[in-house]
Amino acid sequence: MSSKPLVQIVNEDDGYLGVTDREKVINNPNMIHRTVELMIINEKKQLLLSQRSQSKVFEPGQYKIAISTFIEEGEEPIESCARVMEKELGVKPIPVQFLLKLYDKNDHEVKYIHYYFCHYFLDDFKPNHEEIEHIAWVDISEAEDFIKKHKDNMSRTDKLIVDHLQTIM
Repeated sequence: MSSKPLVQIVNEDDGYLGVTDREKVINNPNMIHRTVELMIINEKKQLLLSQRSQSKVFEPGQYKIAISTFIEEGEEPIESCARVMEKELGVKPIPVQFLLKLYDKNDHEVKYIHYYFCHYFLDDFKPNHEEIEHIAWVDISEAEDFIKKHKDNMSRTDKLIVDHLQTIM
């Protein structure tokens, strides 16, 4: 029995199949899993950027326009958002809104990404440095330029979502 949380695995239609160890889906393009990505916007219409810890197995040191996590056993995506806010940013969860769901397949993994966003008007983040190296705010109007400027060090899926940023303003 695993002491680590189990993550949800699904079929190609996002139908639930069961759970497995997280390590079994990392770098395994034959097992589809679910994740959430939570974008956070402040009152200045800025987007929170995070740089993944260098110790991460997948995409170490890469910039993200969202905080992310696997959807674990028994969780709904919205519950995963709450968990990742506490674990990675050290803040109490607040209401989030669903944005969209994407199917993402690459050489390393296959997943359904559930995108959410929230408006957060405090600046009391306490990043967990095992997860996040650095955080910063960027104007949403400049997010696309930031991604282009840092494209070699930017999460691939974030490049896909940038077109949807204006819809959440």
